[in-house]
Amino acid sequence: MSADEHLSDLILDALRRGRGDVGRGHLESCPRCQARQAELAEADRAFEARFVPAALATETLTAAQKSRSGWPWPVPALAAVASAVALLLWLGPETPEVRRKGSQSLFELYVLEGDQRYPAGDAVDALAHLEVRVRSPGFAQVLWGAADGGWTALFPAPGDAPWSVPVGGASLPREVILDGAPETERIGVVVCTTAMAAREAREVLEGRRRSDCQTDQRELRKR
Repeated sequence: MSADEHLSDLILDALRRGRGDVGRGHLESCPRCQARQAELAEADRAFEARFVPAALATETLTAAQKSRSGWPWPVPALAAVASAVALLLWLGPETPEVRRKGSQSLFELYVLEGDQRYPAGDAVDALAHLEVRVRSPGFAQVLWGAADGGWTALFPAPGDAPWSVPVGGASLPREVILDGAPETERIGVVVCTTAMAAREAREVLEGRRRSDCQTDQRELRKR
């Protein structure tokens, strides 16, 4: 790794969590990467404090106890509502199974050409190298599929550790290299609040409802 290269958010997050040693030497000598890792850690702490259902329930209960007079709901019901609110804040206003569009898409695709990086259109070169960047925090699974159906785990692979995307998003730790066949394929992303196996992610993309998941997919024509 040259002095001009820096570690991705995914690698920085993995090092912070004690998962692997790739890039550790660079991190120990790079103030820029150390600062970015500290930013990611702070973002994680802020996210957990704001979005963990138990924390929101406690916050709501405390507020209720300060104004007991005239409060119409019993405490158990209040806790249930607080947890439901936390889940809605995590998922956002859209139905989990509905694809996010435009600027609200769950992931971004970029074509890599040497030092150049630009957004992928609906059609790309059949031998292109792609970067997949997931925008939403949570446990993510990226899958590749034929246009006529079926999904294959792209990352993490079956048996690998779950991929936890931090606040601010993260890119796959490796490029996706297309196979050269001029055909239309699909890429799909599932992000859930809890870890999932590749099989579960496939089922979610195929229509199985899971209230803690968001999904997105798009077709990619290789020319």
